Amino acid sequence: MTSAAATVIPDSPLRKVSQSLHRYHRNDLVTADNDIRPVKDHMSTNIISIFPDKPVIRAGASMIAKKVKQLPVAENGSWRE
Repeated sequence: MTSAAATVIPDSPLRKVSQSLHRYHRNDLVTADNDIRPVKDHMSTNIISIFPDKPVIRAGASMIAKKVKQLPVAENGSWRE
């Protein structure tokens, strides 16, 4: 699992987000809202997550069932960093 989430502001231009994805070799970014809102038109909003104490087999089953490539680990309602 990746320990630190790469973030972007939802109002970031799509070109800048694309460059960040390429630079960090990622296919996902977490949006961090600072009371500003163009990337939002292209982002997923129904994010599923898993608690860090759950078995890997459960994480895999959730990813297959929900047809997702990433599964953020969340603890106490927050992403782990």
